[in-house]
Amino acid sequence: MTLTSDSPEIAKISVNGSETSSYSYSGKAQKNIKLQSYSKSGIATIEATALIFDGKKNVTITKDFTFTVASGPISSISLVYSDTVYDSGLFLNTYIVHAVDKYGNPANKGEQIYAGVVNGLRISSGDGVTPLYGQTGTMHNGTLARFSVAGSTLQFGNVQAHRDRVVVLANENRHDAKYLGGWLIQSIDSPTILTLDDRYSDTDAANLTFAIGSEDRVDTCGDSLALADLDSKDGSYTVGDDGTAKLTLRYDPYLIGKDIFMYVNSYTSSGRVGTSLKEKLWGKGITATDKTCTTVGNCSTTLSFTIDDTGGKALQNVAVPIKYEGSCQFISGKTVNVAALGCSGTIYTEVNSTDDGDPCVISWGGTVSYDSAAPASTIYY
Repeated sequence: MTLTSDSPEIAKISVNGSETSSYSYSGKAQKNIKLQSYSKSGIATIEATALIFDGKKNVTITKDFTFTVASGPISSISLVYSDTVYDSGLFLNTYIVHAVDKYGNPANKGEQIYAGVVNGLRISSGDGVTPLYGQTGTMHNGTLARFSVAGSTLQFGNVQAHRDRVVVLANENRHDAKYLGGWLIQSIDSPTILTLDDRYSDTDAANLTFAIGSEDRVDTCGDSLALADLDSKDGSYTVGDDGTAKLTLRYDPYLIGKDIFMYVNSYTSSGRVGTSLKEKLWGKGITATDKTCTTVGNCSTTLSFTIDDTGGKALQNVAVPIKYEGSCQFISGKTVNVAALGCSGTIYTEVNSTDDGDPCVISWGGTVSYDSAAPASTIYY
């Protein structure tokens, strides 16, 4: 009898503590054989070839046996944008969760994931101005992890326990899945220390980039709340055969141009793992008017910015760059460089057009930016 592994990168035959791709033996009709799997998942095929006497002559028979080598639990996760649609008054972004085991194989089908989003940031009680984002803190080991910051500027007096979350974001030097992702805040122990909702068993980790807040923020133009939520697209909150899952982020049009912080966690026999993603929401269909100066001399215009997919709703409370092409002569204090759009979604600007053969053209610069606390003031040349 000869046994041959057709997939030695997945599994080999184990004999007396050593592994081989092919093994032969004789004299026994039955024998216990062990297979040794490695770092790859998939289908391992073992070909069995036997020489037998059928009563008249020797006959060679061959049969394939297949074995499934399963992936392991989730060890690392990423979150990737897919597409955007507008439906029933809300924008819906689709994101792909990509989960792998410790060997880089697609994670086990059915592994559970948990997702959430921080939309509105809390403001530090230390100075009443600084958003709780963009600085660094420390994750402390414990049955219930603790998170701390240093200094007087960042303080947690405005944080709400059992509602707000700490989202730990990857940076160049800190990107371990054990502390990344979202953590519900259990209690505010001091102005600079929080207790979180889960265990952190590794060594204390400093210099962690973080954001703290909840799912809602104030819509200052509508005197209401602007919401964002992140849910499983099929309602299962599990990864499929290829180690992926789809999530849907639903958000109000007011949030276009603003930053949000998404996270995905998973809990396995090896412990908690997570990932996070800071994302600027673009919606769909942002358009702007433009202006071509038809005569030499002073040229002024009011540009308007709208979201066509919503029926022409104004783009609100964001900052946008203004582009000038041709013979544009800037006027100090009147020519806008970066416009802070208010609730009207419009901005007024002036230039001098100096050459009727190369008229000044004024248009949108094509990007949208937003300061985490408030839109920047209009900046003039």
